[in-house]
Amino acid sequence: MTDKNDGARLDKVLEVRRWKEQSEIQALVDAQEAVTEAEETLARLRAEWSTLRRGMNEASAAVVGQLQALTLMMEQLERGIELADRARNAAAHRVSRQTDSYLEAHAERRAVEKARDRRETRAQLARKEREQKRDDEIAMERYWRGDGTMNSGDRG
Repeated sequence: MTDKNDGARLDKVLEVRRWKEQSEIQALVDAQEAVTEAEETLARLRAEWSTLRRGMNEASAAVVGQLQALTLMMEQLERGIELADRARNAAAHRVSRQTDSYLEAHAERRAVEKARDRRETRAQLARKEREQKRDDEIAMERYWRGDGTMNSGDRG
């Protein structure tokens, strides 16, 4: 009865470990998507900055007010680029943490699976030993019920 309880307990622990591993995988995917989005935002902002910079170079003879407006826009884009770069770095750090968490959850699940497999192997061996013992007892009982010798085909 204890073996059945241990088996049920291991199965429940394994189920929890699988759920945790799946949760960590989803969190990792979410973190990777955040990195991708941050990189796309950063690339877009840098492209806008480059476009604006080219526009400023071409508009050198333009009205001073227009150059001031372009300068202000470039400063805003530079702040946006800085924030986007920080967001990307934070997202990349999150990916690293989530990767570690996933690998830990995966290792835990594998350890429980191995423990369950070892328990099942021991249970199978114990069953086979019981069956062999039963078969041996039946054979011995048949032998002793007879005349104390093996069946007639075995006599010399």
